[in-house]
Amino acid sequence: MKGMERTTEDRQARRLFLLLAAGQILLLVMILLFANIKYEVSDDFIMEMVASGAYTGQPDSHIMFSNILLGWLLTLFYRVAPSVSWYFWGQMLLCLCSYLAITYVLTHSLRPTGAVFAVLVFTAFTARDLYILPQFTKTAVAASMGGLILLIWALFHQKGWKYCLIGGVLAFIGALVRQKGFYISVAFSGVQVLCESISALYRKRWKIKEIFLRAWIPGLLLLVAVFGCGMIDDYAYTTDSNYSYYRAFTKTRAKILDYTWLDYEDCQSDFEAIGLSENDYNMILGWDFADSEVLSLAKMDQVLDIIEAHRVDQHPTLLEALYMIKARQLYYPITSCCILLGLFCVVINWKRLWVPAAAAVMAMGFLIYFYWIGRWVYRVEFGILYCAAALIACFCQPEVGKRALKLVTCAAAVVIAGMQVPGYLPDQTWKTLDTEAYRTLVDNTYYYSWNYNPAKYTTVVSPGKLRPDFLQTLREHPDDFYVLDFNTAIQTLYYDFSVFESSRSCFPRNAVFLAGVTEYHPSVQNYLSALGYDNLMEALLEDDVYFVSNGSENLIMQFYQEHYEKNIQLISCGEIDGYQIWKYTEQ
Repeated sequence: MKGMERTTEDRQARRLFLLLAAGQILLLVMILLFANIKYEVSDDFIMEMVASGAYTGQPDSHIMFSNILLGWLLTLFYRVAPSVSWYFWGQMLLCLCSYLAITYVLTHSLRPTGAVFAVLVFTAFTARDLYILPQFTKTAVAASMGGLILLIWALFHQKGWKYCLIGGVLAFIGALVRQKGFYISVAFSGVQVLCESISALYRKRWKIKEIFLRAWIPGLLLLVAVFGCGMIDDYAYTTDSNYSYYRAFTKTRAKILDYTWLDYEDCQSDFEAIGLSENDYNMILGWDFADSEVLSLAKMDQVLDIIEAHRVDQHPTLLEALYMIKARQLYYPITSCCILLGLFCVVINWKRLWVPAAAAVMAMGFLIYFYWIGRWVYRVEFGILYCAAALIACFCQPEVGKRALKLVTCAAAVVIAGMQVPGYLPDQTWKTLDTEAYRTLVDNTYYYSWNYNPAKYTTVVSPGKLRPDFLQTLREHPDDFYVLDFNTAIQTLYYDFSVFESSRSCFPRNAVFLAGVTEYHPSVQNYLSALGYDNLMEALLEDDVYFVSNGSENLIMQFYQEHYEKNIQLISCGEIDGYQIWKYTEQ
């Protein structure tokens, strides 16, 4: 009889999974067709440029923030179909697989009522972040967490090698996308491992030795594999001196700019001792560190040493971190998701109170840590809370099974999920705006990419409509070269290009960013060298080279006065679509 009951339950679980999986796929299709999808931050666009070979025409596997093994895989696809944005479609596929993996576990481990509520609420509150505003850190966490949940469940419940393999591969690819995101997922999934281990011992299904051999060893092997791939990635960058220099410079640059900034006055005496002027420092903070002689890696390392010595006194206190958490996370949809799942978990089975409590403690710990080091960015916060929500969802098991309660619970899930629909729908008011007003709306909405803003999900960015005259000017003057100030252009210019199309097919090749995250990247350096530009600061003095900037032009001018023994004049060439065009000339 127990075997027959189990078979019936498995059939019900399978049917429920297929139903919910169809809903997951339909949701993605609807978002692809009707929502306005764009990368949350510029890093993804630039990584896609590198992978596709936007400048050189040759795909490059050194995609900066992701593992080179993933880069090798992407370059294979770009060589076959260079016009397709394989980077974007890869993220969509990974996020869908994460949802399907979590849905499968929930439908096969929870009662139908709990599974329906958990899946609908979890998906409704998180899908807009993963699908409408894709970002590789969020994708990495989602893929890793989904894969680990499936792997752990399959290992402890002996569901066969197929599910173990699928979960392990999904988590592994998530680690390739962003290894640090994988480690965050490991921390939260560790709670699931602990719970499953205690349950196996309590129910006398396994002994400690069996738990270690059947579950922990495979998990440890996955960790070793991820760590090994990280070593492969490091080795790939060290074998080429150019890539090695780029990696070293990027690490130093990130430690300076991605965390709490200091004023020049805070370290003035130390900066003056190494010959760094206040303008030089402002150049660094403004992402204008393009002069390979003045602001070399050696100089940047000296700057970092000074900053880190003074950052000790800049860390927030515990109370300040808690206040920041209250000010930021309280209003996030993903926070609401955690609270709703936590309440459901407790109300339907009060014995599970420890689950949302443990998830909350872990999330608070991670958030306090990132605030303490000065890493206040939404994509990291979302990843942490996504893991917390997924962990809570796995324990939403009703204690009772009354029919009335089931109906009420399912209806509540549908209503709650339905209330999130407006957050997915494009706001069409942009059609009533003139070009300048539309551009202002987009710039104001998306410039601060590191912060949460609900308008980002609904504000429409129509490719080619943001700065059409500027792009047309670049196309009409292929012999002229335009150097784009990173702070001015990077935050919104890429919205003029569709995420569905490879940047290799649409980004103008006579435009390049001044410094930024690709500074010293060989794919960009090789392209510039082929044009005869080995130093962009010197290239700005060429007759056919123009500088596009809304604020850094005077910093550059003072930089020339401090470091170049030349009489240089700054000339305004007008404005195009809100971008000021400048020309530096040598007298």
